[in-house]
Amino acid sequence: MAVMKQKTDFSGLSEADKIVLLSMQQEQINLLKEQVTQLKTRLKKLEGQLAKNSRNSSKPPSSDLKPPKRTQSLRKKSGKKPGGQPGHEGHTLKMTDTPDEVITLTVHGCEHCGHTLNQRPDKAERRQVFDIPEPRLFITEYQAESKRCRRCGSVSKAAFPEAVTQPTQYGPRAQSLMAYLNQYQLLPYQRIREFFQAIYGQSVSAGTVVTTVKRLSHRLEQVEQAIKDFLQQATQAHADETSLKVNTQKQWLHTVGNENATHYAIHPNRGKQATQDIGILPSFKGTLTHDHWRSYFSYESIRHSLCNAHHLRELTFSHEHHQMTWAQGMIDLLMTIHDHKERQVKEQKSKFSPQQLTTYHKQYLQILRRGQKEQAMHGTRDSHNLLKRLKNYQQETLLFMYDFNISFTNNLSERDLRMVKVQQKISGGFRTDAGVEAFCRIRSIISTARKQGKNVFDVLQLAFQEILTLDHLTVKT
Repeated sequence: MAVMKQKTDFSGLSEADKIVLLSMQQEQINLLKEQVTQLKTRLKKLEGQLAKNSRNSSKPPSSDLKPPKRTQSLRKKSGKKPGGQPGHEGHTLKMTDTPDEVITLTVHGCEHCGHTLNQRPDKAERRQVFDIPEPRLFITEYQAESKRCRRCGSVSKAAFPEAVTQPTQYGPRAQSLMAYLNQYQLLPYQRIREFFQAIYGQSVSAGTVVTTVKRLSHRLEQVEQAIKDFLQQATQAHADETSLKVNTQKQWLHTVGNENATHYAIHPNRGKQATQDIGILPSFKGTLTHDHWRSYFSYESIRHSLCNAHHLRELTFSHEHHQMTWAQGMIDLLMTIHDHKERQVKEQKSKFSPQQLTTYHKQYLQILRRGQKEQAMHGTRDSHNLLKRLKNYQQETLLFMYDFNISFTNNLSERDLRMVKVQQKISGGFRTDAGVEAFCRIRSIISTARKQGKNVFDVLQLAFQEILTLDHLTVKT
């Protein structure tokens, strides 16, 4: 069926009316064009937001709409087979020369002819079973005697040990286990109660765990300050921050650390006010690796190094979503320098040759110039900001190349924050300021102890027995 097209008859209009009508139509066309442009811009922005995930941006993996394909990972295959590598020292169960109990299995008669065998054995085959003794609470009762003097009639009473202050109380091992389960293994109070009930037949209240954690935090004040002093004097450190809910309010957990120590602190502010109040960075004079948060650059006496893991993710997004070819070139260059540096380190070399440094830096500048041309043709705000950062902070981006002691990424800080995010997923946040402050202090000591190869449970137990110093965490025993 044919569609009848209705024609508009303008024959009855004057020239002035026609001009007005055409003007109105042109105005409407311009308005529609403007709306289309705005919608295109908005659509591109929304598509960009949907395309961002943990692989090509700083978004956490939990926010991904679907897991990224393994073939798209930035990590390259090592070429090694799964399992233990050649030369790797195994950790199989080994016999001990000092067993707690020896059970001798005696041969009384010949298994072939039945003749009595009462002589000394020719040899004995050893097999050992490693098991856990039956768990139980060991209860020590202290009885303080009172005696009346026959000469003057006064009464003298024996003193209880300093740590024994209540008619009934838990000892340092039991308290350490509560703190260990709650602060290190991140078990909720109810799970800790179930653990003690199932293993020791003892019910532990939530109030007891809270009191124990609070007491431990108070005893760790001195060593926390020692960690801060240690990091202030360090030549290298990493810094990062992440949001955390405290009593439903958003706050910021800040970390400063290196290969030897870690410090955590909570603050309502993310910026410089927080780092000033925490007090480590204002006195720090070394090299700080971070992810370009502007507050860190306010410390001009610090040498800055930028996290290239962040750069790689943003470059990946620019290349895949905005088709910026220069971004792939920059990815290839950064990874080439990184891999070359790793080979140099394995060969026990401490730096690149001046010629190699010049070559790599020239290639870096060439990619930036190519990026500027692409940006002029079809750039976006994201690619513009990334290109600007890589241009204005060349020294900070390539510092890992010029100084082999500087890390390629800020992954150390991200690892330090990982368990804090796990705790947040478990509990959703903290109920009180005192609770999160205790958590930060205790986790500072736990993380430092682990970096020093210390047994966390032993460290916590020692903290209930005496006031810890930095030597307790760093000196090898």
